[in-house]
Amino acid sequence: MINFEAYKAVQTLGWYNMYDPKALRAANDALIEHGEVPMRSEDWAFIMKNYSDIKKQYDKINESTDYKSVGDYWDGNGKYQEAYDKIWKEQVPPKGESEIIWVEAVRCMGRLIYEYLNNGNCNATEVSQDLCEVCGGSGYKDEEDNEDGDFEDCYNCDGYGSVSGDRWVSEYYSDLLNKVRNFTKEYRLVREVEKIICSPDRCSFSTKERAMYNMLCDAVMRKAIGL
Repeated sequence: MINFEAYKAVQTLGWYNMYDPKALRAANDALIEHGEVPMRSEDWAFIMKNYSDIKKQYDKINESTDYKSVGDYWDGNGKYQEAYDKIWKEQVPPKGESEIIWVEAVRCMGRLIYEYLNNGNCNATEVSQDLCEVCGGSGYKDEEDNEDGDFEDCYNCDGYGSVSGDRWVSEYYSDLLNKVRNFTKEYRLVREVEKIICSPDRCSFSTKERAMYNMLCDAVMRKAIGL
């Protein structure tokens, strides 16, 4: 399904008509960046022709996961909890990075889980502040609407004069995610975690959200302990 995910990513951007060769090139750039084999034009055409059927299958796979059955490392009942705790206790350094690749991957995953459940991803998200187009940055309603001179806060920006714009993962946490991605090759799960971090509320702590973090941690642990 990795090819379909690349197709959907380009489609969501909305930069190209999907018949435009540039759309295929954009998808292949993403696949290559994540270490995947680029699509042929025949693969692209197959997705376009069978989009509805492939999407149904894709959605079914994602919906079929029983998220409630996924163990939770934060609650102490992760799938590989004993090994996870042992690595943290005996091999993760108290400060800084580990020179051992798999220990570093476990450390990075633990930091991501901590930031999510302890801080609500506040430190993991960067948000641009754009000038409020309604009040022009003044923070107040139009003066003409306030004949008595008692100005009210702008309804669009709540008086701040600016509104939240684009969101992205901060540099430190982006580095953690990249290390986990490179170690596990779990591109879909890493993207799901990135989506959570960049969502308007940063997180909802839902069962599905927590499962994304825990399944990614499972992937780290499987490779770390040689399964």
